[in-house]
Amino acid sequence: MTPSEARRRARAIRAAARTAGCVVVIQDGQGRLHALPGRAEVVGTYDGRANLEALADDLLFLTSKARTTRDGKG
Repeated sequence: MTPSEARRRARAIRAAARTAGCVVVIQDGQGRLHALPGRAEVVGTYDGRANLEALADDLLFLTSKARTTRDGKG
């Protein structure tokens, strides 16, 4: 990515953040960046060989930290 491409992508991400309020930036397997509306906590990166027990432990840990949603429902 050239500096001008980085600035162009940064402007697009900032515009998406202004519209959505907050965005999560992810990178796909081809190295492309995507801005998705919302907030997120990074749990991990997994592929088809992921250890199911380790993945289940990560998911249990995440749900144990669950926060109350905006509408008050847990």
